[in-house]
Formats: sequence, C-alpha cells, structure tokens
Amino acid sequence: MVAEAAARKRRVVIDGAGTREAWMPSADLEDVRVSTLGLDDSGEIRAENMTARFSSGTRLENVQAQLAQAGFWLPLEHSDSSDATLGGCVAAGFANPLRLGYGSPRDWILGLELVSGRADCFPPGGDVIKNVAGYDMVKVHLGAWGKLGLLTNVTVRLLPQPAGRVSVVTVGVVNAAQAERVINIGLASVAAPAALEVAGTSTGFRLLARMLGDGEWLGARSLLLQRELAAAGIEAEVECDAADEAVWAVFRSERARSARAYQWRLKASVPTSGFRGLIRIIEGSVAEGDWAVSGHGGSGVFTVYWSDEAGPLPLLDAVQRSVAPTGFVVAEGASAGALAGSERWVSFPPRARRAQDAVEARVLHALSAGTLFNQHLPRLSLAVTGGMAP
Repeated sequence: MVAEAAARKRRVVIDGAGTREAWMPSADLEDVRVSTLGLDDSGEIRAENMTARFSSGTRLENVQAQLAQAGFWLPLEHSDSSDATLGGCVAAGFANPLRLGYGSPRDWILGLELVSGRADCFPPGGDVIKNVAGYDMVKVHLGAWGKLGLLTNVTVRLLPQPAGRVSVVTVGVVNAAQAERVINIGLASVAAPAALEVAGTSTGFRLLARMLGDGEWLGARSLLLQRELAAAGIEAEVECDAADEAVWAVFRSERARSARAYQWRLKASVPTSGFRGLIRIIEGSVAEGDWAVSGHGGSGVFTVYWSDEAGPLPLLDAVQRSVAPTGFVVAEGASAGALAGSERWVSFPPRARRAQDAVEARVLHALSAGTLFNQHLPRLSLAVTGGMAP
C-alpha cells in the first residue's frame, strides 16, 4: 500500500487509536489511510537483557499488562488516554508524566522498525542498551509525528516491576502561588517523587505526587513529603497501593474531560518559576474566566484549555507578548488557526539556530522522502523533534 502511494505521489495518513481524532484531515479520496491498530500482538520480552519488542499498534496499557506478567515495567504513561498506542506515543514524543523520576520517552526507546516514504523497511537502533555508533537515528523519529515513516515495531528497555506505589495528594491549594510552592517543594524534596502532576481551574488547583520504587521505603518517603508540605502550611493526604491507582485514574479522566469540554488549547513549557506567571496571564486574558490547566510539574509542560466568546486571540496575544516567563509555547488546532490562518500548530518563540542544525536538516529531508506521510500534522522542525514534547 505504501509502495503504491509512493509511486503515485499520494499522501499517506496514519491512523492510530484515535486519541487525537480532531487533528485528522478532512476526507480526501486521494489520501491513503493506514491504520496501525492491525499491528497489535503479543510482545517479545527478552528477560536476559531487560528489553522488549512490541508492534507499534499495541496500546500502552496492553504493553504494561504484558510486562507486569513477566515482572517488568516500562516507565512511560499517557496523561489522559487509556487507548494510546506505543507507536503513537513515540511519534508524538509525548510529555511523559514520569519524566521527573525516569526521564523522557527517548531514554527508553532502543530501536524502531518502520516503512519509509520509498516503501523500504528501515530499522534504526537495535535490541541492546549500547547500540548507537555515530548519529542516533532513533531519536530523530521521536516527536516527528510519523512524517518520516510508518512505525511498525518498537524496542524498549525495561525496569523490574516496582515493589510498591504511593501517591501523596495535596488538598486545599486555592491559588497558583500555592501550587507553584508545592511544585518547588516536591522538586527539592529528598523523598524524590517520580511525578508531580497538576490540574486546576479558576477555583483552585489539585496536585498529585507519585512515589514509585522499593515498597519498604515508600511509606517513609511519602510521610517525609507530607511533613515537608505541612511545614509550608499545606495539608496532604497519603493514598497507598490500590488506592493510588484509583486516584491516578480519576486524575487522568479529569484531564480527558478538560480536553473535550473547552474550545481552545495551548501547550506551554515553562520554567519552575513560570507557572504562577502563566496562570496570571490566563486570568487576565480569558474574559469569562472559563479555563482549566493540567500538566507535569516535574517537567514544566502544561496544557491550557479555555472557552471565550472573544475567541482565542486575547490569550494567545498575551502569552506571545509575555513569552519570556512562559518559555516555549505551542498553539494547537483551532487555536493556531485563529492565530495564523490555516496553520494547525504555531510555535513561539523561534528556537535559536545551532551548529548541527544543517546536518540534522539534511537527515530529516532524506528520511521524509518529500513528506509523503501525515502532511496534515506540523511541519517537520528541529524544535519539534529535539525540543519540547508536544
């Protein structure tokens, strides 16, 4: 199918689990649609070197279930979807909630198999930890939105299944200043939370610190963080074991609900000291006060959702004028269209040029084969493949 499309210079649209269905292009008879959901089968787990290989259409939760049966775990989670596929997460280069404790998705992807725009099979990477000599071709595909080829298989490295889990849920956080304080306490704490998640509206904020690791020490670490928060005048509740998973499921469903409930969205990567400034911009720009924010306090990547009869431009303009305190910002979908006509994604500020950009640009051009794949998604740019996780 890809070979035929390449020969006839037709566009290929890659469908996954539909977690970003709103971003798909309108139906075009000239497009060739390829679904990765047929690429979903049992993974191959290699316990001897703690790696595993899965088809790209395997849902991330299915990956974790198979690994758990073998006593392993992949420290990747999706913020708001239980249907996200492993290949889709790789293509999106998504912001992993566990980045604070375990690094970004690129730290856990060893190898890929894909079909290029020339219909050739292309296997960058490998099956062992040290598998790169020279330019790391695997990293180029993380965050490339599938524009460099159709992912068919993904090889990941693993960790032993955590012995226990504890979540510390903070309550009574009513403003952005308090929320920022909780984030800073969590980042500085020797309790070392694996994730610091934030969800909030104009009425207040809720934060969740997830603790993972050796079960013998989890309780002590959680109580330590609870005491540190109490010393700052912030009450916290500790939930253990099964209760932790229930709390996390509710937290994730709240994010998914925000994504459906609001007209506009904006993604911002802010420094630790910039969260309060971002909220101040939102409060001063959304006339109706109808907004929500969620994201990862550990990595500083947040999504803002809002509805406003005045449209998205007042907030977008305010953020663009104040981009220094808010870091790297991406307007998505309809928000970007309002800002720049027909564009679906608009990023600002532009990233400074680097010495290696020319080399990377030639690599991307060679792999994209005329951008045959997913032309409706963002233009390939080094800010996407090497910068903020979308």
